[in-house]
Amino acid sequence: MKCSLDRHSSMWRLWACAPLLGLCGCSTLGIYRFDKPERAPAGEAVEIPSQLEGGVKLTGPMMAALKVAMDDFRPPWMKPEAQDTVEEKCLADWRYIEARVVQANDDLFYVTFSPNLSACGPGLVLLDGGAVYAIDGKGRILAEGE
Repeated sequence: MKCSLDRHSSMWRLWACAPLLGLCGCSTLGIYRFDKPERAPAGEAVEIPSQLEGGVKLTGPMMAALKVAMDDFRPPWMKPEAQDTVEEKCLADWRYIEARVVQANDDLFYVTFSPNLSACGPGLVLLDGGAVYAIDGKGRILAEGE
């Protein structure tokens, strides 16, 4: 009888801890995995100038709005090499997407993405590959369109 009680209490503990084990599984499976950017070898390094002139200035809220729109337009796990067609490969590669961020007021940003398929390959035509997002200062997508 003692054996069956121990087995019963062990099963009870297992069921009681099951939700906690499920939470641990997400990070173990790599769902929250972050891939660090690739670093060039030391021989390819460049020197950063003491002053940078003429660049585009993005504020912190602008960058946050841009990141929200980027993650929705092309999710981070979408890789160009995993796509089937030339058009899909082009749309999955940020080198061929032009972006613009417009700050309408302190709490509203418009982010547009326009694919530049001519840079991707000759003769590529895409009718609706771009997107426009309205994003608030809390990082929420208020509207999305083409």
